[in-house]
Amino acid sequence: MTDYGSKVYGSFTYGTTPLTDLTVDPFVAYPSNYGVIKLEWAPPTGGSQFILVRNASGFPITADDGDLLTTNLATGSWTDTGSYIDPVTGSVTTSYSATTVNKQVINETKIKVVDATNISVGQLILPSSNFPGIQGNTLVTAVSETTITLNKPISIPGGTPLTFSTRSLGPGKTYYYSIFAYISASSTWVKLGDALAVSVKDYSTASLMYKYLPEVYTFPADSSYSQNTDLFNFLRIFAFEYDLFKTMAENATHRYDVDNLDARLIPALLNEFGFNYESSMGIRQARKLLKYAADIYLTKGSIAGIKKFIAAFSGYNVEIGTLKNLFLTTNCASFETGYGYWNLVSTTNNTISSVASDESIIPYAESSSPAGYPNLRTGILKHTSTTGGTYTISYGYSTDATPIFNPVLYGIPVKAGNDYCFSVYSWAKTTARLISVNTKWYDKDGKVILDSMSASSSNNSISAWTLIDQSNRRAPANAVYAIPQITITGTSNGEIHYFDAALFNAGLNTITYADSRRIDLYLQPNRVNQVKNPSFETNTTSWTILSGASSFARVSGGALSGSSYSGRLTANASNLAIYQTLSSNTVTAGEAYALSAYVKSANSSVTAYLTVEWRTSAGTSIRNDTISDIPVTSSFSRISLVPIDGNATKMIAPKDATSAYIYIGFTGASDNTYDVDAVLFEKTSYADFYFDGTTGYRNTDDILWENGGNNTNARSLYYKNKVSSISRLPVVIPEYLPVWSNWALFTGVPTS
Repeated sequence: MTDYGSKVYGSFTYGTTPLTDLTVDPFVAYPSNYGVIKLEWAPPTGGSQFILVRNASGFPITADDGDLLTTNLATGSWTDTGSYIDPVTGSVTTSYSATTVNKQVINETKIKVVDATNISVGQLILPSSNFPGIQGNTLVTAVSETTITLNKPISIPGGTPLTFSTRSLGPGKTYYYSIFAYISASSTWVKLGDALAVSVKDYSTASLMYKYLPEVYTFPADSSYSQNTDLFNFLRIFAFEYDLFKTMAENATHRYDVDNLDARLIPALLNEFGFNYESSMGIRQARKLLKYAADIYLTKGSIAGIKKFIAAFSGYNVEIGTLKNLFLTTNCASFETGYGYWNLVSTTNNTISSVASDESIIPYAESSSPAGYPNLRTGILKHTSTTGGTYTISYGYSTDATPIFNPVLYGIPVKAGNDYCFSVYSWAKTTARLISVNTKWYDKDGKVILDSMSASSSNNSISAWTLIDQSNRRAPANAVYAIPQITITGTSNGEIHYFDAALFNAGLNTITYADSRRIDLYLQPNRVNQVKNPSFETNTTSWTILSGASSFARVSGGALSGSSYSGRLTANASNLAIYQTLSSNTVTAGEAYALSAYVKSANSSVTAYLTVEWRTSAGTSIRNDTISDIPVTSSFSRISLVPIDGNATKMIAPKDATSAYIYIGFTGASDNTYDVDAVLFEKTSYADFYFDGTTGYRNTDDILWENGGNNTNARSLYYKNKVSSISRLPVVIPEYLPVWSNWALFTGVPTS
């Protein structure tokens, strides 16, 4: 995928040209009034689905990247006053309620929020009866990244969702629009065009112009009016154009305000800081690169630096996995261009060499690497006995012309009392032999502590790579360095044996091979649905009947588009429920969570309840949070348990919580059936729209089941703009890692 973008071609629309019958050109946007933007386009004549999307940071890069304004493009125009289609309800709304306060706020005017992308100066925070700490007419006066400043102090608990009015677009803010079409043949959304416009700020210019006129001109013709309305409206035409230019001029003066700078200027500014703008990654990420440029350069090559760069470039947080293979260099483990710190204990009657291959013998293939990140597979270690006998290959030698054994310089650093494993793959060219692996231990001065620790032996094979494995060896007291060794027993004249994929790992058991000193980067998703089997598309696995039901089974009929089935409880008592035990370490103490589900019942007199039971790592119950007596109708409706009832701790994971049980229950008729579908439990303080690893987002390439699982056994993950990000990250990451680092990038798997 190209990284040229607008830097070379000077255009935001670099890429493939849409089909002629799907064009929307000319697609334009312009301010038509204060806080109002008018959009016009040529109605497309082909295709089946079209959407208009708005983003406050830059042009949307996917069909899900921003607010959905309309799906009806046949009209050829749209007047944007700040409303959008709520993804949860599907109805048009004029307020944002998806922004939450991170921590408890007591009588403060500056507060931290989760995301300030769509918040603008001039918006009101709508008060709620649940939170009396928010006064009426509380106004946003400044926005800086994730901090907003208010004209009045507020007091609210952490995790509180804030609702911002959007009766008009934010004054002085630029908005970006894209039109997308769905191509059924490829099941993809294609961008047809971009447009942008500024929401004009009212500087009261019309009133000022009117005030400067002589009174003889402003005297109203009708004495019942206090001003000459016709004249004022006439002046307002010129005042609006003046305010438009003044708005643009004021915005231009804030050149380094990267949060609000015109998106068209971002690539040039990015270039000034040594970055290339990549259109596939979008303006929003470019703004983050600019914001964190100093920190990225300051910490370049460190763990903090790579984390900051990946988060800014892609929008994903990243966790660094522990080192899997403790051998010191690539050649020490996989013999790519040499045999590293290995050498013969005795050079008499045998030789070793690193070769790319030998007849049908090819290097061992690393199976644990993510797609696109295999070990290099360019070398193997070849041992040849010239007269026959038993020979040992030892680690810990220099690579000089005259190798010197030195455990301090070339041994593997270890910690006394910890467990380690040594393994290597072997292949016999003509005759299988007994291959033994052993680990010797040395102190800080390079003196041997333990010469042998129950070596492990297995016969290799003449037809495949065979794992020779020494597991669960504990480093003795005072051990500082380890020296692995390989012994080939009873060879004949001219006999050849091969070795590859040497692994020295910490732990009781040998792990799947990974390259030496490899840095494993685990990209963290933007959203995680912690519920396994949330929509019952295959079965009811992972769910258990708590009480009051004779059965729980999959039935046809789903709650949402993309769902064909739901789960059905058949009651034999008036109180019944199902529950699921969430995986360990899926809950973080102090964070806000929300549980939601779609339910229905033929009996209108029944009610539903939701419960989250917080638990420790040992399985001890800490606290239950519940919402009950929720009316249930004959059609699917959404119920939710979120921290918005004024309780400062409800749905905030308590101290020591690492997991939870989630319950969905019903009370009422004992001879009824109850349907459940689309269950969502995630780290947030509001019921966001439902998704799983198959459905929920228009761009299905951005969603997946964790660790290559499926709907019955895995959590659901969302990575915004995943295809582009995963394509570009391998190209740009090496510049921010130490030179010659081995590394691998993992998506959709837990940190290990």
